[in-house]
Amino acid sequence: MAVCLKMAGFEVIEARDGVEAIRLARERQPHVIVLDLRMPRMDGWTAAGTLQTDLETKRTPILAVSADVYPEARARAISAGCVAFMEKPIDPMRLVAEVHRALALGPAREDSGTG
Repeated sequence: MAVCLKMAGFEVIEARDGVEAIRLARERQPHVIVLDLRMPRMDGWTAAGTLQTDLETKRTPILAVSADVYPEARARAISAGCVAFMEKPIDPMRLVAEVHRALALGPAREDSGTG
């Protein structure tokens, strides 16, 4: 995913796990977060929920990515505050389009149920 986004001209910051993702999001204040839901130390659902309740990151749109294709995974990601859910394997063109869409939305509204 990172290579695809870099080739599309985006600056990409990569985290190895959910704990690092939260730390980097707080430090670097990205415009969009693409978050794998299955990560070590802290899963993406927990990380998304944490990011959405943190004053520093709660307005940052989060795109969830997962090989988990069950409807519950999608619903749980949206409930955690993600603005989109993409199934693996990721279509590079769709990923780039979703990032552009999230950027066009701007920071998520505080009163929004889905970000």
